[in-house]
Parts: sequence; structure tokens; C-alpha cells
Amino acid sequence: MGAGCDPARATPLAGLVLSAFRGLILDLVATGDRDRVRSSAREPAGLVRSTLD
Repeated sequence: MGAGCDPARATPLAGLVLSAFRGLILDLVATGDRDRVRSSAREPAGLVRSTLD
């Protein structure tokens, strides 16, 4: 864990982010729409940044 990161909070957040990216990868494989998947990937990354700040 990173410095100052509460493990009780980090574990569920990590699971959420991994699930979101897994879904995006499956979406990319199924549709091949790179632009849409790329733009959607920014949302979970922003969620992580805002939650950890």
C-alpha cells in the first residue's frame, strides 16, 4: 500500500478499478472501438486520483 492509504479503503477501490478496466478490455476485444474505450478508460483513472487525494 502507498503511504497514507487506508487498506480498508484501498482494497475495495482497487477491486472496482480492476473490474472497470477488465470490462473495458472485453469491450475493446468485442467491438474494436479503440477511441471509445480509450475515452472511457479516463473515467476510472480520474476516480482513483480524486479518491486518493
